[in-house]
Amino acid sequence: MLRIKLLISTVFAILCFALPAQAAAEIGKALIDGKIVILYDDNTWQFEGEAKVVSSACDELSRRVEICKGGTPYEQIAPANNELLGQFRKDDRNYAMIVEEEVGSKDGMTLEFMRSAIFENQIAGGVKKEDIIIIDTTEGEEFGQDSTFVAMATSLDGLKLVYAYTIMIADTTTVQLITYALGQELTDEIMDNHNEFLDLVRIDFD
Repeated sequence: MLRIKLLISTVFAILCFALPAQAAAEIGKALIDGKIVILYDDNTWQFEGEAKVVSSACDELSRRVEICKGGTPYEQIAPANNELLGQFRKDDRNYAMIVEEEVGSKDGMTLEFMRSAIFENQIAGGVKKEDIIIIDTTEGEEFGQDSTFVAMATSLDGLKLVYAYTIMIADTTTVQLITYALGQELTDEIMDNHNEFLDLVRIDFD
């Protein structure tokens, strides 16, 4: 099955460059292991006469982090600075970022320190202390590591944004998964978008 998926991915990539795309349009067929495979432009494929299968569409951002955004509205955009591992746009109101640092718990990094750091980073970015509202702070576990979730509302020159951070600290690595959206309240939609973005990310802390 792995060989079939690898072959399908290769053929799919070639056909995507070669043929114009239409929504969920068939872009070609391939004969693999004696079976006819139908390829579509929405990152799906199927054996002829069977149900569609979503193809792997993951981008490696570092040796530990990859994002699997195929079939979602997220698109990667140029990062605002070189501290970002990746920056992404869902639509005009919703964005996301990933930050990875080669510093972890063995170096003394703590979740408490990171909560303070993201607050100070907002101030360093020009947001006044009085214009930062901490909406929620909780601790838990994500990707097999201790984590903290922080939501804050900010205002800078009249632009009101809500940030949602999920921060994980491993022995030698700290990763921040950040989403931000226009608004001043942590709505269900903003939380859904944050959780959706977390579902797209794969992290190997080993």
